[in-house]
Amino acid sequence: TRYGTVTGVQTCALPISNDADPGLNAVGGLVVRFPVLDGGGREARILRAEAAAREASDLAKDLDLQLALEERVAQRRLAEAEAILVAQGEVIKQAEKALQIARVRYESGLGIELEVTDAQLALAEAQVVRVEALAKRAIAMAELHRARGETLLPPRGG
Repeated sequence: TRYGTVTGVQTCALPISNDADPGLNAVGGLVVRFPVLDGGGREARILRAEAAAREASDLAKDLDLQLALEERVAQRRLAEAEAILVAQGEVIKQAEKALQIARVRYESGLGIELEVTDAQLALAEAQVVRVEALAKRAIAMAELHRARGETLLPPRGG
């Protein structure tokens, strides 16, 4: 008996002998196999593929939500830094005016040197807060560009 498999179809050759004519033999046979009962393997693979697709979809949604949140936070920080800059502009103007008044009072003999020093300190502190707000604004702008997927630097090369 010989067996051979051709793309899922198995053939077998069975000799059939004829007692009346010993030279006459016939060969025949065909066995076809279908994976009808594969132990649930096909269904399990389908379920795993569907679960992987759902997980990828959920991950994509989570990433979209995270990026949207990062963008909102960056926008809020940018608005906060810009509001501080506007306020500090006014504070600096008032501190400059206070310093001018303290100097005039001191030069006219109505004030003391400590008033001038205090006014200088107040102006310096207002300027430091403004510089901090400028740094916060730059950071917030960079975070906003990053959350939007934008680049700040020109491409390398050339």
